[in-house]
Amino acid sequence: FKNKIQNDIYVLGNTRFEKNWIYYLNRNAKKIKINNCNRYKIVFMLSKLEYGIKLKSLINTLEYLGKMKDVTLILKPHTRGMELKKFFNKNKYSNILNGEQYDSTSLIKWSDQILFTGSSIIFQAMVLNKKCIFLKNCLFVKSIFDQTNSVFKVEKLSQLSDIIRSKKSKKKFVNSFIKKTVYNGNNSDFVNNKLYKTIKKLK
Repeated sequence: FKNKIQNDIYVLGNTRFEKNWIYYLNRNAKKIKINNCNRYKIVFMLSKLEYGIKLKSLINTLEYLGKMKDVTLILKPHTRGMELKKFFNKNKYSNILNGEQYDSTSLIKWSDQILFTGSSIIFQAMVLNKKCIFLKNCLFVKSIFDQTNSVFKVEKLSQLSDIIRSKKSKKKFVNSFIKKTVYNGNNSDFVNNKLYKTIKKLK
């Protein structure tokens, strides 16, 4: 005897990153005050180490950033059980701060640039036109960011300095990537409206 269960699957998009919601969060974000910030204000949204991270490359990247005197870097540990002290001594560098006490939305608002290895929070930064830098050099797994021009890719650590100091985001690539990847090819407001109509229809 075999039970047959039929499910209707609807692929609509990601409601978490609907533009109006992101703008609302940004307007109401807390203001982060850090004394004596350097020229480049950067947040590193860390992924869990279990998510395909090359630990040695990650540490080398942090040490590299620690020596860039025109950078103020805030490390945001992954929200689910991540402790910086287990793999990096932030006290060794005066320009690297622990961002554990801050929420991601406030950090994104404070920053000029975002470093990441794959955390989905980067979609929020992209919608807000922040400069997003994908540290491919710190990953040994494939990512949806491997083949896109919507973010800057660091394949070799020596590229990072130039990207931070001189590169500018290309908005048209960002918008196209977000539309395809986050909104399933639709406009942002379509996702929530379609979800509402779909749920209402199923009742």
